[in-house]
Amino acid sequence: MTDIQHWPVLIEQKTIPMGYYKRDRGWVQDLDQLITYTMVPLTEYQMGNLLGLLKRSGDKDNGDWFWEFVNIIRAACQKLGVAELRSNFGDVFDMTCDLASQVRNNGLR
Repeated sequence: MTDIQHWPVLIEQKTIPMGYYKRDRGWVQDLDQLITYTMVPLTEYQMGNLLGLLKRSGDKDNGDWFWEFVNIIRAACQKLGVAELRSNFGDVFDMTCDLASQVRNNGLR
């Protein structure tokens, strides 16, 4: 069983500017439009299984949220240097290839 005792201290929120706008001397952060993200702790094991479930979803085009999850996992793997994720379904997701096509087309392997 997964030890969940540390999860509450790992969950955080971070508020950042939504974007930038052009000014005379370059790009400036738009501090009037902020967005808050909730940072949720996931292990490589959990990310692999989440991708496996997303791959098996019957409706992959019911909103931006679906592909945002795929891209969030991809960004996390790139930042942490994770080259591959696996799921309990037997999927192998190669982070050096197009992750969206692996989820859409039932994986490369």
